[in-house]
Amino acid sequence: MALSMITQQSNKSKSVNSVKQAVGQLNIFDEANRDIKDQRIRLIAEIILSNLKTNGWDNIFFIGNLPDSLYTNLRHLPFTFSVTGISEDDEQIENVVPYYSNVIIFNCHNFEEFEDAVRKIITLPYWHALGNIILYYHVPYEKDEVAKIFFSFWFYRAINVIIVQYNNTLEEILISQFSPYMSEDYKLDNLFGCWTARKIGMPIENFNDSFVCVRECHNVSLHSKLRANFLGTCIGFNTETVLLSNSSNIKNMTLFEDKAKDLHGFIFLAYIVETMPFLEIKIHENGTYTLLHRDGMIWNTMAELFNFKIDLFPSKETMKKDFDFEINTQNVFSFTFRKADLILFPLYQFDLVVAEIDYTVPFADSGVCVLSHRADYETIIFNEKLILRNILVVNEFFACFLCTCSQASIISLFSVHKRGKEVDTFEDIIKKDYVIEGMASPDVVLPDDEEKFRIFTSRIRVVHNFLECVNNMANDSRRFCLIDCAVGRYLTRNLLNRKGEQFLHVATDARVHSHYLMMILHKHSPLTERYNRYMMALFEAGIIRKWMDYRVCKYNISGPRHLIMMAAAGRGAPARDTLGACRCDVS
Repeated sequence: MALSMITQQSNKSKSVNSVKQAVGQLNIFDEANRDIKDQRIRLIAEIILSNLKTNGWDNIFFIGNLPDSLYTNLRHLPFTFSVTGISEDDEQIENVVPYYSNVIIFNCHNFEEFEDAVRKIITLPYWHALGNIILYYHVPYEKDEVAKIFFSFWFYRAINVIIVQYNNTLEEILISQFSPYMSEDYKLDNLFGCWTARKIGMPIENFNDSFVCVRECHNVSLHSKLRANFLGTCIGFNTETVLLSNSSNIKNMTLFEDKAKDLHGFIFLAYIVETMPFLEIKIHENGTYTLLHRDGMIWNTMAELFNFKIDLFPSKETMKKDFDFEINTQNVFSFTFRKADLILFPLYQFDLVVAEIDYTVPFADSGVCVLSHRADYETIIFNEKLILRNILVVNEFFACFLCTCSQASIISLFSVHKRGKEVDTFEDIIKKDYVIEGMASPDVVLPDDEEKFRIFTSRIRVVHNFLECVNNMANDSRRFCLIDCAVGRYLTRNLLNRKGEQFLHVATDARVHSHYLMMILHKHSPLTERYNRYMMALFEAGIIRKWMDYRVCKYNISGPRHLIMMAAAGRGAPARDTLGACRCDVS
């Protein structure tokens, strides 16, 4: 009996010890697991600290349930911190600060949660597609899913994105980054052709069914329907592995590279229409094109600076036809839906925001002006009032008048041959009672709150080509032409009549509208900031104005050829200066 009791007590003590040992092992495991989680959070904090933008976006935005230790690692930054849950029922943010998020951190445990987070964050004021975005994704690494996530971000124009995943077994972090600008000369390790299941502009139902990604990019080739109508994109991404024990290597990794710095020969599809004298398209026998004059030189320069190529396939049928407002307005809206990558002709800065686009730096002031024939010379006879106003001068020279030999000489002293008064105001235009010719466009509509504007509008006659009016004016000066102000100034300088004289005049105080000319890019385009810097440099250096004043000249060269500008490579070849501002044919 006593032996039995001793045995039972011994078994109880062994059980207690086993439980304690198991609990101790669990505690050790929990501590180790907690240490690993803390290491991951420290690594994410290091990524943030090493990749902050210096653009004045002083907010860090957390979406999802992230541990407090992440904030602890970042709280010394002079930034505001905003937090929101993924659930739609979560309270909305109040007292919004007036700047976008420098860094946005997602914390998601599956693809459905990721979709909910994206759909919510794009409605919040802290969202900006060009912020640095980190997705902390608690799902095992699968390339197909990673590609779909990157395409989902690209659908919402986000490009500075990395995905952070982890492998518990190997205690390592997987960091993936992508680029939508794949070319023959630049390919990342993993290539996926991605597109939307429904046409661009149609609403997205759910990410899993609405976004399609397959390995390789043959389905989204340059001229494919998927690229034109379904946002077909070749998504390339690399995945790098970082051991938690070597997390210091994060500082040496380039995770949010400026993708616009070098596009590696990526081919942009572009809308274009030939608009002389500022954009000319020269077609070569081999099917290639050369863009000439001001707008052509702007894009030639940008293509070289950004290292991209241009394909004019979307405008192949219409680019050499007369400018059609309906077609080109449709192209602008197609461009906003990302059916093409560029528009190569400038637009006025819109008074009303009707499309989501990025305006770039203006490079010319323009608008709609009234073009008229220059006033002819006429003989003006001094009248009685003018003589009385200058009586002292007349008396001083009266003796000289008496000494003149003929009456004709006396008369000539009281007359002057000078150019008549130019047409410069709306009142001058209305007084002439001439027809006003111009292309049909909303830009030529004046408000009807004044009588002069109503009379002006009633006299407008629609023509299909603004040069038609200009050409008619050379033979019949009894007309006015509505014309783009920049084109009008160009024609005033360069268009001559049969006598070799300038014969056009732009009314100085009768502008129908005043606008600035600028190129446009996609909304939140990664090219915008760098494009603006390049354009400002060209504008301030006077290069844009030189391209606007472009002239073709021919010289017969008898001296050493190397003295003529940049000396052509051979006889008969064109010589150019380094900026392309002048061109001369050497013969």
